[in-house]
Amino acid sequence: MELAHNLVLDGMHGLVLPGMGEPAKASEDLRQRLHQHLDPELVIRCYARELSHRLRFTWLRYCHDDLALNVGRSNTPATQYTLRLNHQGGPIGRISYGFPHPLTSAELHRLNQLHRQLSQPLFVAWQFAGLKARLEQEPLTGLLNRSSFDRQLDERIEEAQQGTDTFTLLLMDLDHFKAVNDTHGHAAGDEVLRQVGKTLRGAIRPEDRAFRFGGDEFAILLAADSQVAERVAERLRRKIQALPELQRYGISCSIGFGEHQGEDDGARLFQRCDNALYQAKAAGRNCLVRH
Repeated sequence: MELAHNLVLDGMHGLVLPGMGEPAKASEDLRQRLHQHLDPELVIRCYARELSHRLRFTWLRYCHDDLALNVGRSNTPATQYTLRLNHQGGPIGRISYGFPHPLTSAELHRLNQLHRQLSQPLFVAWQFAGLKARLEQEPLTGLLNRSSFDRQLDERIEEAQQGTDTFTLLLMDLDHFKAVNDTHGHAAGDEVLRQVGKTLRGAIRPEDRAFRFGGDEFAILLAADSQVAERVAERLRRKIQALPELQRYGISCSIGFGEHQGEDDGARLFQRCDNALYQAKAAGRNCLVRH
């Protein structure tokens, strides 16, 4: 059974409890190590690693609007302490800690001090992540751009080759889109692209990524095998076909997709999916083909 405790910390003012705390130099060293990372997930993982050297915890859960992260044996019963994180008056998430036993006042004081070291580095990482997201975002559709795709595809391949979960690449092309621009003008074409971007953003999970290459070409990186990806692709095809703005112009979409295989680098996987997309177009459009 979990015993839950809810505490509030703002990164500057924490609980004041008697007992042994974290030496000032050790706290500063921790903060400096956390500042070495500019990715919020890496900051949290570094913090969890450093915390494990100081307090034995069972699991740690970080919750933020844009990130949910579990570290440790999250299904193990534990005594839970939930602490919010704020910096400069703004929320930057909360952490739930699971411990094998209730903490003493001295241990809770130490946890408080360690937790406070996280606020500033995590705030900086989220600021950087926001700037990076704006640079990688394609403005018309709100999807990620081609340079972001190239980088994230390489990262997914590296992770897959290290033995973590597989992934599937989907390439999507709108059918008969050029006729919209030629007949109704680019404003109408832009609205079609906005609707497609909105649909893709709403249809994928947080761990998936959607991109626009330019024109009417899109890509999705799915954290799933090809069987799951086929169901996702079919659902996307139907959603896009059902959009009123696209029905008005007779627009549908064709999708080619393939799961990463051990021998694939980025170029090989992309070529396989591009070939599948070509086959979908040749088969009459408005369909999907797996390679």
